[in-house]
Amino acid sequence: MPILLFKGFAHTPAYIGPSGRWVKGDQREVEKAEADRLLADFPQCFEAVGSAVAEPKKSRAVKSPTKRRAASKPKADK
Repeated sequence: MPILLFKGFAHTPAYIGPSGRWVKGDQREVEKAEADRLLADFPQCFEAVGSAVAEPKKSRAVKSPTKRRAASKPKADK
């Protein structure tokens, strides 16, 4: 997902829209479609500064019993 920087408008330092309230200097991670819209509608006010790697989806699968078990402790020699 892209990260955008809000540079501010000439008449006001804030933007309030569907993606929330932005203040001059804010950097925020937004959806690709929203980033494309903001950059197309307000090219002088928003700048793409990078892209964040999306987190991998967490699996709800249950691990096998052998992997769930804690490692056994070595037996002490007498």
